[in-house]
Amino acid sequence: MHTTLHAQAAAQVKRELSGIALLCSTDAVITRVVFDGLGIAGQSLTGTSLHSIFDAGSIRKGKNFLRRIRKKKGSQRCRLEIVANGQTLLLWFSGSDDAGVLKIVGALTPDGADEISRKYMGAANSGEFRRTISRRELVEKNIELERRSEEKTQWLLEASHDLRNQLYALSSWAEMLGEETVKGKELAAAFSASANHMLRFVSDLAEIAQADSVRSGLSIAPTALLDVIDETISLNRSAAESKATALDLISPLPIPVMQLDAAKIHLVFHNIIHNAIKYSQHGAHVRVCVVTEKDQVLVTVHDNGPGIPADELNSIFAPFQKTRARAACSDPGTGLGLAICKRIVERHGGRIWVESTLGHGAAFTIALPHDAN
Repeated sequence: MHTTLHAQAAAQVKRELSGIALLCSTDAVITRVVFDGLGIAGQSLTGTSLHSIFDAGSIRKGKNFLRRIRKKKGSQRCRLEIVANGQTLLLWFSGSDDAGVLKIVGALTPDGADEISRKYMGAANSGEFRRTISRRELVEKNIELERRSEEKTQWLLEASHDLRNQLYALSSWAEMLGEETVKGKELAAAFSASANHMLRFVSDLAEIAQADSVRSGLSIAPTALLDVIDETISLNRSAAESKATALDLISPLPIPVMQLDAAKIHLVFHNIIHNAIKYSQHGAHVRVCVVTEKDQVLVTVHDNGPGIPADELNSIFAPFQKTRARAACSDPGTGLGLAICKRIVERHGGRIWVESTLGHGAAFTIALPHDAN
């Protein structure tokens, strides 16, 4: 007799615990399987919609059930059919919204749902539990964002490579066309100028994609910063002379050897100095001033250009942002140079900013830490 009663009690407990307990986001995505007494967790429920476990005939009813949970306080009940391991089961569901976490429990009996909720959902009442779920979701979302960002970067690099090859070909054909007739030379010059502008744009696009890529590392090595700046000034000297512009380097000695990617930093100073010459009027004076300040080196490029409007000072480093100030030449630029500079400087642990008064030139400052890496 006692054995029979014990067996009946065990069967009743097993029946009551034949159910499932889930945590879901407010948009009904399953974030955790808390308890699985039906053996369906092997279906990899985490990350899928709660609706995916409902039988087709119960989906509408299930959506109404979730809508009540989100709108009303306290526990809501509903009887729904689910598909588990190829079988259709009719379960009693209870659900509630606990600070943005939907707690869903289903069992063969209403008492079973209550028992599973008491036994397995207690931990989910704690703020720490919710914070754990939130942290995990945040990490997962960050991983997904990084993956998508890398896919975008890879696509940009591949597209830039293909476009660059085509533009090289166009430029070569323009040169050959220019050898035929006077009119051909005029057309070829315009064709070549357009192709070269597009080539610069594609090159800048590839550069900014690499600067944004977490997989594209810097080639850090001990670097004499003054040598990099001096080389950049030398390369821009002819452009300055063509506009009778003085180009001077003003620097105290010594400047510490720094851990930098020399090629990338060279690109930064080339962009800034080239812009200073481009926007300055004929006969202007461009000064590159280098000073040490505590644990960083500050390099400021002063120009005598038209200045930058105050409402553009915070946005000028964004991609494709061009100042309304007119350059003292016909080169329109690509709108990516300053965005590239900002990304490179920040990846070295530094900062870049501009100070300007409209009509009185601009001063771009790059701050690099001594131990940049």
